[in-house]
Amino acid sequence: MISDYEVTFILKPSIEESETEASAQKVADVVTKLNGTVKNIEHMGRRRLAHEIADLREGIYVVITFSAAPTQIKELERQLTLNEDVLRHIVVRHEPKKHKSEAVAV
Repeated sequence: MISDYEVTFILKPSIEESETEASAQKVADVVTKLNGTVKNIEHMGRRRLAHEIADLREGIYVVITFSAAPTQIKELERQLTLNEDVLRHIVVRHEPKKHKSEAVAV
């Protein structure tokens, strides 16, 4: 069963703009290799971190929305962990929205 996901990751602030594009594309390529479908890549830009990570105070945020099988998410997370440019990442599954007619009356 295919589900919709969103992966948000923070890149090191020392990388150049062109390298940011390449890193985001690398993650998108991993999703594609895992038989997923990339829907959108959004570059959120350089932002201040809530707390320091490895003595860094800011990072470059990227959000990718995609569809994939739930069994492929562990491999995606493993690849993100191995990527030296990624400081942190989180993968979130999007629940299908229910229509008001499907809501249960109490």
